[in-house]
Amino acid sequence: MRKMILAMAAAAAIASAAPARATIVDVDARSSAGTTLNLGPGTYTANYIGIANGGAYDAWNAWGQVSGCDNSGENCSTGWLDEVAIDFGGGNVDLYSVGGPGNGIFSTAAQALSVYEAGPLFVDAIPAGFVPTAGIGFTLASAQTVRFFVDDTPLSDNLGGVSLDLESAGPPGVPEPSAWALMIAGFGLAGAALRRRRAAVAA
Repeated sequence: MRKMILAMAAAAAIASAAPARATIVDVDARSSAGTTLNLGPGTYTANYIGIANGGAYDAWNAWGQVSGCDNSGENCSTGWLDEVAIDFGGGNVDLYSVGGPGNGIFSTAAQALSVYEAGPLFVDAIPAGFVPTAGIGFTLASAQTVRFFVDDTPLSDNLGGVSLDLESAGPPGVPEPSAWALMIAGFGLAGAALRRRRAAVAA
């Protein structure tokens, strides 16, 4: 009986702890369409990644040049940044930018990426307003199309883009397929233990 209870408890724990699924989102700063994904319900978080970690980009340049930077490569008049916008439809757009140092424009793509990875970030949630945030994240109550893009015009002089590692834990209470398989295996072990117990009692 104790073996059966342990097996069932293990199966339930596995089912409730569905692993996160990751998707790399590459956003070309020269594309007006951006990158569109069909996402299911659930809670999503995204982290900046660069070329070294599987992304297509480190950062993007809205002017096609670098100028006016200070001695630290910061506070540039033109240069590299990693701002990204997320369009949820119906006029709901979140624009993520860095909280510092300086104006968030840097002399190199690598420098911009390192600052955006470290944060802090701010989100301009249209129409809610500009507020600090722990990172890029959102929750979808149902399946919908979400568009990632750079909010800039014109796009013709842009360089580079933004790469994000988008993770989803899936909707609450719905196990991943692998979790279902382990849960079924757990119930199988529970059934086997019960059969052995009945056989021992009958003997």
